Amino acid sequence: MPYRSIAGLVFLALSAVPALAQSDAPPAEGDAVAAQWEPHQVRFRYAGFTTDYTCDGIRHKVKLLLQALGARKDVKVTGSCGDVSRPQPFHNLQVAFAIPVAAPEGAAEGETFQARWQEVSLARHHDIEGGDCELVEQFVQQVLPLLNARDVKNEVRCVPHKANLHQPRLTLTVLMPVEEQEAPGDPPVSPAP
Repeated sequence: MPYRSIAGLVFLALSAVPALAQSDAPPAEGDAVAAQWEPHQVRFRYAGFTTDYTCDGIRHKVKLLLQALGARKDVKVTGSCGDVSRPQPFHNLQVAFAIPVAAPEGAAEGETFQARWQEVSLARHHDIEGGDCELVEQFVQQVLPLLNARDVKNEVRCVPHKANLHQPRLTLTVLMPVEEQEAPGDPPVSPAP
């Protein structure tokens, strides 16, 4: 084989390497991707040393956390409470939710929707307060691993029996729907019996 042909083949092979590497790279923040809803169910146990919640209060906060991180609006949070009106330090909840995940190659167009990778900071969320530190800390341990998050910067530091004056600092990149929508054929999430 002539020298020129071998050099040409080597050049072509080397020039194809960056293109192959780029095709496997995850989409950059802000790039739209085809996504599908992925349902999850998790048991969430809260043990508060500093902040107690009513049943409705903790259900509302868990729902807010999930929706702030891209979950579909039909999050279901259930659990039994003793005295529904009094704040309590311990809660055992069942949480059912769906999050966007990148659709596999060849997914039917009607089953997908557009989503973007977006950085979210709980420190900028006005409904999450300093008193929610323990809740966010336990949410990070029990629920966050299911969320397919990237670039997680967890600076949540809670001191038991001491009020936290600053909002919990958790920043991460998650897939967020471009428009609030439900993909056709996706039943609403429901907690396990």
